[in-house]
Amino acid sequence: MSSNPILRQIPAKWQSFLQERGILHPATALGWYVDERGHLVFPTRRYRPSPNDKPRNPRGSSPQVALWKPNDASNSVLLIVEGETDGATAYGAGYAALVVPGAATWRREWWELAAGYKRVAVNVEPDNGGAQLLKRLAATRPEGASLLAFSTTWWPHNAKDLNELHVRLGRDFARTREAINALLDRALPVVTAPTSEEALRLLDERLQPDTFESNGDRLARCPFHNDQTPSLDYGPRGFQCYSCGMKGGLGLLAALLGIAVVRKESKPNAVGGLTIIPGPEFIRLAQQRPPRWFWKPLIGTSLVTTLAGVQRAAGKSTLLGHFLHHLTMGHEGELCVSGRSATVMPTYFLGFPIDERPNRILLVSEEPPAVWVDRPPVDWTRVDVVTDFTALAECWDDFAGEVATGRWQLVVIDSLDELLAAFGVESESESMEVTRVMRRLLDLARNHTVAVLILDFLRKSAATGDITEVRGSGAKGGRADVILTLTRREGHPRQRVLRAWSRFKLPAVLADGLVIELTEDGIYTDTGSKQKAREEEQAEELAAFVQQYLPPEGATIQEVAAASGLKPDTARKKLVRATQLGLVARPQRGTYLPTGNGTGSI
Repeated sequence: MSSNPILRQIPAKWQSFLQERGILHPATALGWYVDERGHLVFPTRRYRPSPNDKPRNPRGSSPQVALWKPNDASNSVLLIVEGETDGATAYGAGYAALVVPGAATWRREWWELAAGYKRVAVNVEPDNGGAQLLKRLAATRPEGASLLAFSTTWWPHNAKDLNELHVRLGRDFARTREAINALLDRALPVVTAPTSEEALRLLDERLQPDTFESNGDRLARCPFHNDQTPSLDYGPRGFQCYSCGMKGGLGLLAALLGIAVVRKESKPNAVGGLTIIPGPEFIRLAQQRPPRWFWKPLIGTSLVTTLAGVQRAAGKSTLLGHFLHHLTMGHEGELCVSGRSATVMPTYFLGFPIDERPNRILLVSEEPPAVWVDRPPVDWTRVDVVTDFTALAECWDDFAGEVATGRWQLVVIDSLDELLAAFGVESESESMEVTRVMRRLLDLARNHTVAVLILDFLRKSAATGDITEVRGSGAKGGRADVILTLTRREGHPRQRVLRAWSRFKLPAVLADGLVIELTEDGIYTDTGSKQKAREEEQAEELAAFVQQYLPPEGATIQEVAAASGLKPDTARKKLVRATQLGLVARPQRGTYLPTGNGTGSI
């Protein structure tokens, strides 16, 4: 048993993890511990800047930043790193480290923590997150503040991050410190480029290419391996090394070499910190980003759609399963060729077009995998699943940063009440608390051009599926772009009624209610509007009436009234309607004959 009281608090499995990463003793020195859920978490040293600058680590507050400084470390160098293992690595190597909880979380006020350090250097990781962090640092850098950039991907290290470098060096902090010193000696001043063209020019200055191709590509010596002959091909379309295989977009290559692409937005009018966008410019921006419709006009990018049904057996999850089946396994539309142009015609789900299909989908649900067995098959290679709502809420900003990379185009939340509970909302009727969570979902959709589909509930007493029957605060509906309600159709156990409200123009059938039916084959089909369904029911009732009360040889209105017990006028109306539907013929005045046409024609 260890004599270190902090080490004794860390279970063996986490001790093994920290030992494997070579940071067991720095982690225990920092006071890491395991919470009641078994998650390795951080001490109260991790804090969020506030007016009184008191350290705090409130549950659920994020993003937070950690400033870890060894007692014997000087104020000469501050390393900015992503992730806690990198922070512990820098700490163990004797460096002060500012640990960012995620590339997308960087805040301007965190620069205050770098005050007093002679050199501030950021390790740029070889992914979109690394480029994003450098961009945010450069965009928020105080006037006069210096910033250096280095990357552990540079030869001869070729590691993704500081901790991977530490592991490759035998988990020896002395060797790791030497490697970091060498990287700092080669660190480059961070410069900004307002355009990709300017970034390419700055790259030329730093890489000194040997060859310029006619297509705009360059050939230079690769900084990521010991390149004796030029093998790095880079240009406006990105970069690729034909020797070591390193590749990516132009922005990533620029970031790895200390160049941040920070586009300067024009501000034609401003009042203090408020930017005023002229109307034509606003419309132009809107036209540049029209929704990509995954189910037009109900589910599309930059939009939040809510699908609400009663608590049990409303069919929300079943409908979701059918929708995911169509998105991931449905056939592509037919190719329509006209003259010299060719267009792929959309496919349809319940009568509405699927213009595009998302490349990847994220499903957030606590439902066990077994429930999907009886649903239509889904191509799960195109779907990622999150089952822990609490963990999602706690790392929401990191999650939003991952969405920003374009990893998913559709995010499905099943269900909203689970997400509200994870964010600490005790009652769905608390308008301000519900608004706070809905605003996060709206920001996710708007800022990162992703479609968000939320499954929610109607009140138990819901009968018509009206928007006012959505359970809880009205803030749910007020913050959604499209609201769908799904209710049972009385007297028809296999049928449901789908209604919709939207900021966009909707087909009239969705206002009245679209009747959908789950067939014996387990396939959802649309049977038309409620009006059409009512007409079909009336036709069936009339067919039964004719079969029962109108003999093959025919009968008069009075005879039918006597046989059915109806008033003559009521019997006449039924026979007239049956004649219109083709169920009955009238060969001579006063006499009606059955045609044998079944339910007729509506």
